[in-house]
Amino acid sequence: MSSSGKNNENLNQTPVHVAYQFTTCSEYIKNMKVPTFSPKCIFCSCMDTISLNHEGSFRQCRSCNKQFKAVFDTRN
Repeated sequence: MSSSGKNNENLNQTPVHVAYQFTTCSEYIKNMKVPTFSPKCIFCSCMDTISLNHEGSFRQCRSCNKQFKAVFDTRN
């Protein structure tokens, strides 16, 4: 007595390439920038650091060789 097959026949399926697209009318959201991390060492203020992961949130200083969690970059 299951009618689940009948209900699925009339459903419109969303194509995969469109399913995760996001649009908004909000100017605030449209102008948002992806946050970036500062390359500046929090221990010695040296700018010569290397990223230890893809987004750059963990870095290693080439001057003092310490590893640290980077702060958000406030430069625009």
